[in-house]
Amino acid sequence: MFALSINKNLIPMKRFLIAAAVIAVVISAASCKKCTTCKYDYFFSGDTVHMSYPQECGKNSEIKDFKAEKESEAQMHGVELQCTDD
Repeated sequence: MFALSINKNLIPMKRFLIAAAVIAVVISAASCKKCTTCKYDYFFSGDTVHMSYPQECGKNSEIKDFKAEKESEAQMHGVELQCTDD
């Protein structure tokens, strides 16, 4: 009878561990690294200047900050930044 009660107690523990594993996977997927590449072109002294940045990878918030920084640089030249998510 003692062995039977141990098995009954393990079932809720197994469910808990499965639920904890699923939650861990969801949380880790939400913080996946994303990558983007940005560029812009502007005219200077009659020439077209191509400004390209290397691929930037990071968390969502880091990518958002990177894009905002490069957007302000592009606006200084009066052009629009073009970013592609990789």
